Amino acid sequence: MEDGGYENRLLPAGRHTLVKQYQRAARFHSEARALDLLGLLGLSPRALGACEQHRALLTERVDARPLAGPLRGGRDDEEMAERLGALLRQLHSTPAPGTGPLNEPSVENWPHFLRRHLATRLKSLPLNSRDGNHLWAYLNERLSALGEVDTAYVLHHDLKPANILCRPDDGLVLCDFDHARGGDPLSDLGKLWWRTFAAAQSRPWQVFLRAYGRPDDERTQAAVAFYLIVHCVGALAYWHDHTRPGYLRHACSARQLLAAHTGVRCSLQIGRRESA
Repeated sequence: MEDGGYENRLLPAGRHTLVKQYQRAARFHSEARALDLLGLLGLSPRALGACEQHRALLTERVDARPLAGPLRGGRDDEEMAERLGALLRQLHSTPAPGTGPLNEPSVENWPHFLRRHLATRLKSLPLNSRDGNHLWAYLNERLSALGEVDTAYVLHHDLKPANILCRPDDGLVLCDFDHARGGDPLSDLGKLWWRTFAAAQSRPWQVFLRAYGRPDDERTQAAVAFYLIVHCVGALAYWHDHTRPGYLRHACSARQLLAAHTGVRCSLQIGRRESA
């Protein structure tokens, strides 16, 4: 059975265990490191064993289901948002061994790492020179405003409903840490705001920020919007690198958000097969 339909394989290995096998060694090592750090804290399933030769992890199988979709409103969504805020506050209090992927941490400053990462991502986008320069100026200005990020904390880096699991007792746990890295915790909030809160200044989002311990002020909004665009650039780069039909709606959403926040419209170069 394919996990997400494109990257890893997830197989039951018994009533209480799962085996996850990775195509890429870097993702295997990042997830193994993340689960070692977070499993004992109850933030993720626990890693029970590893086979480096086959890039496979044996993990705890938790009794939980993923969130059904974005938290848009209503009492149940507000209660879930509050629990999620407390969970991420704990996650983002966990120091990472360095900046960047957990499998290969670096002492590099976070803004410098992010600038280099974005420069690579932008090469995948079919932008003309005017739009490319405009987008880079937008990103570079906000990168300069980040200042120094002295301590790197563990980031999930792919926070979306499918990776947020709700237990029968309403407790939450996170899964799929194969993108985990060290960096600025607000980076996670950019992806979370987009995919889990529908990029809206909704009541659940305000409840989340309060539980997370972050004021809902202009500074927070600007930082989260910047990281939203960082994740949209990553999503569009992924689309143009792989053009997988199942990812189309996320690429369309990223394109729309990128245009709304920066004025840059990125072609998706959709062929007949992908648009069918």
